[in-house]
Amino acid sequence: MNSRIFIPSLIIPIAVLVLGCGGGGGTGGGGGGGGCIADTSDIGDGSGTIVQGVVRDQNLAAVPNAQVEFYNASGTLLKRAKTSCTGNYAVQLSGVPARLSVQSSSIGSYYKMFSYLGDWFTLQSTCRAPLSGINVGGTTTLPTVYLQSQVGPPPPPPTGCL
Repeated sequence: MNSRIFIPSLIIPIAVLVLGCGGGGGTGGGGGGGGCIADTSDIGDGSGTIVQGVVRDQNLAAVPNAQVEFYNASGTLLKRAKTSCTGNYAVQLSGVPARLSVQSSSIGSYYKMFSYLGDWFTLQSTCRAPLSGINVGGTTTLPTVYLQSQVGPPPPPPTGCL
């Protein structure tokens, strides 16, 4: 066989094998597919006061790695909960949460505001969303926290801290 014909015929299949076979992984870590595992490390033994919820963007997509902060009535930080790749969080609290916020450093590609129960809150220390209906000693599922992605228009002016 002529080597000039044989070598190019080997190079093309090898290039396809090396470069073109990455396949798969398209949805990995996105909306619950691709091995997304909920982080349950913050719920302790599952007893006591547990608060859970979800963080989504304006298109209802999950916001992973957002840190939701819980404060008591005197403004002391009780704990932070980090969202999973599905946007869900769950945390066991030693005290009764009275307010929530989102840590600004955890939401880099979003505007530094969040929406809770229809009001918009800035991420400054004095502006936190009030909580009610906490099941002390049980589990409470909070309404969705929304963030606005910076690829879209900015959120409306804050209404929660006037």
